[in-house]
Amino acid sequence: MTTADEVEELRPGFDVTWRGYDRQEVQSYLRCVETELRLLTAEREAARAHASDVTRILEAVAEENRDLRARIDRICRTPIEPDGLAERLGRMVELAKEEAVALVSEAAEEAATTRERVAAQLREAQAHLAALTQSP
Repeated sequence: MTTADEVEELRPGFDVTWRGYDRQEVQSYLRCVETELRLLTAEREAARAHASDVTRILEAVAEENRDLRARIDRICRTPIEPDGLAERLGRMVELAKEEAVALVSEAAEEAATTRERVAAQLREAQAHLAALTQSP
């Protein structure tokens, strides 16, 4: 909300000439105002387009959310309905596979670490034995 003082500040101070205001100053001011209005209009249209895009995305996400909630509801019902059972078992298999991959990866990393540690210990023992056999 603007006050009378703020509106007063926006009024341009044109030089008064013999027959009114200086035409060049007025035309220059009007060009600036028109340019600013075009920029504001373009920004408003861009904001509207962005809001429209965000609205479409939000609607799609809301629809997906409703579908997922219905799917979860169908899967979690007790007793399990036949159409939810296959989906539930499939999801359990997916989770088991993911867990198995993680366990295999963890075991491989641990085996590599153990292998490196044992190899270092063997090299150390060989060096110690070599030193013992070479000493008089």
